[in-house]
This record gives sequence, C-alpha cells and structure tokens, in this order.
Amino acid sequence: MSGPQQPASSPQGAPIEQALSLPSVGKLWQRAYQIDEVAPPPEGALHAWKAHRTDTDDPLELLARRDDDPLRTRVWEILRAQQLASLQQAQSAHTCEGLRVEVYAAPPSLSLRAWRQTQSELRPAQLHTLVHALAEAIHRLHQLGIVHLNISPDTIHLTDHNGDIHPVLAGLSRTTLFEQDQLIPIEPSPFYAPPEATGLSRHQPGHPLCAWDWWSLGRVVQECLLGKHIIGLMLNRDVDLARPEFRAAAENLLLEQDRSICRAGGLELMPAQNDQTQSLLRGLLASARDGRWCYDDIAAWLRGETVRDHYQTRRRERLFRYRNRAYTPAEAADALRTSANWPHLIEQVYEPQKPGTLANFIHDTPGLQDAQQRWATTLALTSDETLQQFPIPLVREVVASLALLELAGNRFIWRGHTFDATWLNEWLERDDFDLPLLTLLSTPVITCKLKLLDASAGQLLEKTHHLANEALELSRAGHWIHPTEEASAIPRLWKLALRPVTALQQNRATLHDRFALSTQPAMEQIFRNSHPSLPELIVLAWIERHLERAGFVSHELWAQQQYEQLSSQGRRLVAFLFWMRLEKALRAGPCLFGTLPWVILGWALLTLGLSLTRPGPFGLAAAATPALAIIALRLATSALIRKQASLHAPNAAPWRWQHTTARCAKEHAELADKNLRTATNELRQLNTKIDLIPHLPHAPAPIPAPPRLINVWAAALVSWGLLATVIGFTAWRLQIHIPSLDEIKLSWSPPEAPPPEPAQRASLAKTPVDEPAQDVKVSWPFRTPLGLPATEVQSVQPATSEQMAEALRAGQLRVAQYKPETITTRIAIPLETTSGTRLMIFDGAQGKLIGKNTYSLSYRPAHRSWILLESQPSIVLSE
Repeated sequence: MSGPQQPASSPQGAPIEQALSLPSVGKLWQRAYQIDEVAPPPEGALHAWKAHRTDTDDPLELLARRDDDPLRTRVWEILRAQQLASLQQAQSAHTCEGLRVEVYAAPPSLSLRAWRQTQSELRPAQLHTLVHALAEAIHRLHQLGIVHLNISPDTIHLTDHNGDIHPVLAGLSRTTLFEQDQLIPIEPSPFYAPPEATGLSRHQPGHPLCAWDWWSLGRVVQECLLGKHIIGLMLNRDVDLARPEFRAAAENLLLEQDRSICRAGGLELMPAQNDQTQSLLRGLLASARDGRWCYDDIAAWLRGETVRDHYQTRRRERLFRYRNRAYTPAEAADALRTSANWPHLIEQVYEPQKPGTLANFIHDTPGLQDAQQRWATTLALTSDETLQQFPIPLVREVVASLALLELAGNRFIWRGHTFDATWLNEWLERDDFDLPLLTLLSTPVITCKLKLLDASAGQLLEKTHHLANEALELSRAGHWIHPTEEASAIPRLWKLALRPVTALQQNRATLHDRFALSTQPAMEQIFRNSHPSLPELIVLAWIERHLERAGFVSHELWAQQQYEQLSSQGRRLVAFLFWMRLEKALRAGPCLFGTLPWVILGWALLTLGLSLTRPGPFGLAAAATPALAIIALRLATSALIRKQASLHAPNAAPWRWQHTTARCAKEHAELADKNLRTATNELRQLNTKIDLIPHLPHAPAPIPAPPRLINVWAAALVSWGLLATVIGFTAWRLQIHIPSLDEIKLSWSPPEAPPPEPAQRASLAKTPVDEPAQDVKVSWPFRTPLGLPATEVQSVQPATSEQMAEALRAGQLRVAQYKPETITTRIAIPLETTSGTRLMIFDGAQGKLIGKNTYSLSYRPAHRSWILLESQPSIVLSE
C-alpha cells in the first residue's frame, strides 16, 4: 500500500463548473470522473459516490449538498487552496439540479478505528507521528479560519508501511468558519465533542471554538491508547455510538456530575501512562476551554519540552491567554514578570480597555471582583504624594510589579529577577544600578506594601535601608565620607549591610590585627568597643578602604624572638622529616639504592643470565644495558637528592651516590628521636603558632614541609619494573631455547680459516706480478655437533620468488670462501620479512636451495648456531 499522495487538483480560483446531470454509477461524469459506486452520505451531504479520475486513476470522493449556502461556498474555496499531505484535498465543485457536487481526493481506505483494531498497542513513535500529523492539519485549518468539528477515529485515515503510519484528516463535510455573525448550528457528538458543547445545538462563534478540535484530538489519542473509547472502559462494554445509553453516559462524563471520581477527560480511569503521554492527555482533555492545549503547546510537547497543563481547572473557569498559552491570573502574573515579557508590563497592567491585556481580563471576567478590588488598590499607589518626587515611569513600573505580585501571591520579582539578598547584592554593583530606583523601593509606602505581599523582600528592604542609613549618618558625623561621594558610597554601604554579621566581625578582627589604635576619638571609640552595633561594624568595613581618613596607627612592637625561635625549631623538624622520608623512599628500592657492591653484584649476575639469551659480544653488550641504566638512574637520583638535601638539610654533608639508608638513619638520629607522624604534627603545630603571632608587619609564610620525594619513589618503582622485565624476559627466552656450550663457544670464538697449503703458497709466490691473484678457497670449518635438541617451528610458508632469489644470493655469498667439496652440512639462511625472521635451507656443496619453503621459529637463532630443520642439522649463517 502506497503512502498518501497529493491528488491532482483544479487550478486555484477556477470557477464552479455547471454539470448536466448528477453522477451515476458506472458512467463517466464531467469527462474526467468514472463513478464506481454509491457511498453513505456523511452529515451535511445528500448524496455520496466513490469515483476515480480517468487520467490519473486517483481515487475520489464526491459529495452532493444543497447549493444555497454561500458560507459553505467560502469554506470550499478556502479548502481548495490549501496543500497539506495530512489534510484531505478539496479539488473541484460542480452545480447540477440545485445541488453542488464537491470533489475530494479520497483519503486512504483504512480508517484509524479499523487500523487500531488490528494493533495490539500504539507504539510511542506511532503516537508521535499521529499527533504531529493531525496537529499540523488542525492548525492549518485554524490558520485558514476554519474549524473541523467532526474529528474522530472514523474521519482519520492512514496508510501503514510496516508500522510507519501516514495519517490524513478527512471528513471535511462539517467544516465551517469560526468567525461568523450569528450562532453556529452544530449537533455535537458527546463522544468527541468538548464539555462546553454538551447540550447545545447552537454555539458562539469566535476563535475559542477552535478548542473543540483540540479536545477531539485528545479523545482520539486517548481512544488509540486504550483501544476503546473511555466510555467503554468506564462501563466495561463495547461502545455503540448510536445507542442512547452510551450517549447519555458520555454526556454525564462531560458534565462532570461526580467530580470526585473523575474529570470530563476521564484520565483518572485510565491505566498508568508514561509522563510524556500523560502530559499530552492532560493538556488536550482539560475541561476548561481556555486552559486546553493548542498548536503551540503541542509543538512544544513534540520537541520534548515540559508544558503546563490545566487539567484540574474547573470546567467553567476562565483563563487568560497570552502568546497562545493559557494562564490563571496568578500564572499570568508570573509569566509577565519574566525578563522576556517585562517590556510589555505597563501595557498589560495599565490598559484595561485593550482586549488581550491582563488588565482587561481582570476587569471583564466575572468572579474576579476580589482580584479587581485589590488590583485597583495597588495601582492607586501611583498617586501617592510621597512618590511624586520620583520619575513617573519608574513609579508606574514599580507599582505594576506590586500589582502583579498581588495576583501571583509569591515572591517579589523585579525585571525577571527574584528580589532577594543575592540579586540585590549583585545589582548594587552592576552597570544598570539605579539609585533613584533603590530610593523609591526604600520609601515607607512601597516597603509597607511589599511587606504585606512578600514579607521576606519587604523586611530585607526595610532592614538594609535602616542599617545603611545609620552607617551613612555615622560616617557623615565623623567626616569619613565626603559629601561629593555619597552617591557612590550609598550602594557600597548597602552591600556592606547585606553582608553576614560574621563577615563584618571578621573585617573588624582584621583591623585589630593590623592596627593598635586610632588618633581620632570617634573612630577610637568604635574601634575599642567590644560589642559594636551593626551600623558601627558597617562603618569599620567601609573605612577599611579609606584607612588614611580614620587615623589608624600600626603596632610598633613585634615578637621577633618568638618568631625566630619557632622558625629555628621548624627548620630542624624539616631536616628531620627530610631524612626520614628519604630513608623510607630508599628502602623501597633496594635493587637501586642498596649497598653499592651488592647492587653491582646482583645486576652483574642478571646481565650474565640475560646474555645467555643471545650469546656473543653483541648479546653481552645488549644484556649490559639494564645494568648501565640502573647505574645512570642511581647517579641521576643521587643528584636530585643532593639538591633537595641542600635545601632542606643545609647543614648536612653533601649526598654522594654511594650513600644508602645508613646515612639517612645517622642524620635523623642526630636531629631527634621521634617517629614521622609526631614530627609532622609538631611542624603543623609550629606553623599554627607562627600564624597566631600577633602584630607581625606581614602575614608570616608557614614553614613548608619537605617534599615526599616522589621522584625517588618513582625511581624505585622503575628499578623494580626493570628488574621484573629482565628476569621475565630472560626466563622466557631461556625457556624457549637454552644455548649449548658449543653454541656459546662458537658465538665467542668463530673458526678461523686454515692457512693455505705450502704448494699453494709456493704457486702464489711464483705468480707473476702482472697476473691477477687467484681466488683462494679454504675447507669447510664447521662440524655437526652431537645431540642437537629439537627445534620448534612455528610456521612453514612457500617462499616468494624475491625471497628465493635473496636466499640464493646470500647462500652463495656465505660459501664463496669455502671449497664446495668440503661442505658437508646444510646452511640456514635468515631472511628479514615484515612478519619477522624466516629461514631457507641452502645446499653449499651444490650451490642451490633445498626446497621452496620458508621456516619461522619461536625465537631468532644466533649466528653460527645449530638447529634441526626437517630432521636435518643446519648451521645458521646470518652475515
């Protein structure tokens, strides 16, 4: 089954065509439509047919209705102009015999109700697709000024491609304009109509009528989730929409005759849903029309945002709509006080005659008389005589914020920020700080009103203003604030008044630590007061930045001897801690920091064992590398220790590389007889005593503890790692192959070529000078040893032509100096490949390769070592 397609349509604005006769089954009508069968006419139509276009074979629906309704003609023209995949397309209209035949593109044959009966459940992705498509279709109709008023599982059709659904909203026969001059006649279905339509056959026109379609969408979603109508769940029966008892039950549910059981939406009767689905249902099935979700709310829900719902709002309660969102008066007050909406505050509060403003809503909505009275009382503050000295726009803005606080009943918010100590403290030092505004907020009339509405904010303003004002008066009397700087001093005094008492007391303590007295009597009285008042503490905190104005004098005496004594003790403790920590670090690496002869002996043995893995001079040189690394590491670490010892134990002799833990033990034994923890605590206590010495000109730096010698610990760890690596590697290699004594001897004493025979020497002596020298060859010096162990071959692979050429060239080069007839053994030629070393067998006597295979061993054989390949002994000649 293919997905929904855009049907062919007549050109927009084409006139309504005149038909000669009504459609007839089996005949061609209007030269373009083949009539297939008669269909049941929907509500509002007299006849209906199913047909298809002869040129495109697209299926069609034809509806015949009376041609005496100009409003329907307007709706039709608007519908024909829209193009939306999820909305049934109106194509053309024809008049005949006093009837108007409307041609629609036929929706998919499968209705939502029929499709849901075949599904075990509605998956979340399908719910998302269904809501998105239907919301787009309904929103498009509302944008065109049209309401559907007939949304149900029967007027929604879809295609299903392996669970991927494509819904189409059809059933456009009852669509009408919501802006009309008279009541709109509609017979509501209690199963899908909203609570406000119950019992009415004529309905008030206007945009609120759009809420009908959103309720119907909520019922459709609810029914798809349950697999049945909510009435069927209530009565535990299959619902017949035509039977009176089911219609009565649906109407009773909408009327909320027993609100203690459930609301009109019936969500209380449903099984538990996930939070997102529950939020959608609560938003669409809100009993209050004003609080029902519309397109913007659904779009936000589809984006995964959290959207407020008004499901619990009473059915007849009016809500204020602002920017396509529904709000109670309290919620509207909160919304208008945000930073984004604050610029519209004055308009929303002071224009009750303008529709769409909060003031107009409060003024015209029945049941808000109490809110109207309190609103008017608050707004009357703009005429208070004590506020006339301030700019009128500023007064109106402050009073408007109080009026909104009257509605919200929570916290005082100013320009989107909660008015608390944190925000006030930040605002006092921002660039947008406004001293007139601060003064206005501090006036008694505003403060008293604010205390009634938000006690914490009102008390904060009153208390802070009182403390800052008293501190200002004290500073004026003592001439500590110049008259020209009062404007900049006031916000500073307010900030100090907002500081905690402990912080102000700390400022006072700091002054006492730094100064002995003040030469000014007024300041001396405040400075010496053991229990100063809060304004006096504020003055002391203010004067901290203007010490030259207060006549403070610093202390003349200083306990230098006490400081020197504690410092001397601290340096001795630091040296003791250094030697203790160094000893502990050295003990962690005996293979590196042990007694030098033992370290040398141990690594010499390890070097000897490691050299057995590859006998010969090169193997010994490589095996000596770890021992040399240990020596270099000990030298480097000794240099580091020498530097640290000069810093933390300057009186001790320089550290040498042969020194061990014995030196450390001797040094710390001479300094003290205590453990490491005791010395650490004593150093901490000494620093505390130094820090508490009064009247120092500068805060003394604490005596730093010696470092924990992380580098020495790291060197010890490296030595252990190196030791483990050498032992492990040696054991592994020797486990694979232990060289025989002959191999070791051969690797250290390669055979020398025998001297030429006397006859040869004589013939050479007789060779004329002008003749070229003859190529002298020697006998083959290698003899097969007895008792060769079996060689482990890892893999055998065919040799490439390049490898064979290279092996042949290398083999011929290896035996060039020997007499072919004396070569009695096979020769293994090593070849270096990307996967490692491989061997080929060369016949030195014949000067050719034996076989075409390469061999890979589990180890790299040494030069002139013997191995068994194909059960035959071979000598490895690698150079």
